[in-house]
Amino acid sequence: MGVSMLMQSVGLSTALGAFLAGVLLADSEYRQELELDIEPFKGLLLGLFFIAVSMSIDVGLILHQPLLVFGLALIFVITKLGLLFGLALLFKLNRSDAIVFVVTLSQISEFAFVLYAEAVKLKVITPAKSNFLNAMVAISMLTTPLPMLIKSIWQRKNYNKKNQLNLIK
Repeated sequence: MGVSMLMQSVGLSTALGAFLAGVLLADSEYRQELELDIEPFKGLLLGLFFIAVSMSIDVGLILHQPLLVFGLALIFVITKLGLLFGLALLFKLNRSDAIVFVVTLSQISEFAFVLYAEAVKLKVITPAKSNFLNAMVAISMLTTPLPMLIKSIWQRKNYNKKNQLNLIK
């Protein structure tokens, strides 16, 4: 709470302060104790997060400009998939790990909601642009389960083929 108050006193978001405090505590000697303390509230906090995200989305905007919102979100996700795959190759990840890395990080980060709210507060972007960007973030977050499902199906098929080949030998 102190870090959040400090961030607010310098004119930044309290959410940014909470995020920084979490990053600092995650690498501390108290990490395990903190995880145990937070565990009972994890589901509740996750639910609150998704409720807050849902409430911040302008559904009317998505209904009026579905092709633009979905199209730009899809372009962003596909571009990020390509960049992440390039990084996976650069760091010589094996194929299975590379696919998990690429798919799980392909969406726009939920931290973008905090950044857009702060940008509106500082008048860097308009509320209308923030609404549009929030819709794109939410749509991109919806894209993650589908590639994970495809990856899982693909792995199962390859596993079954490998086992069939081993039985033939």
